[in-house]
Amino acid sequence: MPWRLRDDTTKIQFCTAHWMPFRVYEACVATDVVSNSRYYQLAVCEKLARDLDLDLDDLIATLPPPRSKAKHLFVPGPSRPLEEVQ
Repeated sequence: MPWRLRDDTTKIQFCTAHWMPFRVYEACVATDVVSNSRYYQLAVCEKLARDLDLDLDDLIATLPPPRSKAKHLFVPGPSRPLEEVQ
């Protein structure tokens, strides 16, 4: 992913409940959002616009375009298959 980082981009990473990745995948399929990453970006932009009284279209316009893996829908699965857990 470092090739995607530029002076005007950064990476956010967080832990969440086990059910969220699959629900985000379902929402992407239902709404034709191109990827899980884009869904998260749009959701955060919507919340920021609402909470900080910012223009949603302006926030979305500044998002980096989806490229490579970020423009393909990730089908979530277990992060560590049972065979690997000790």
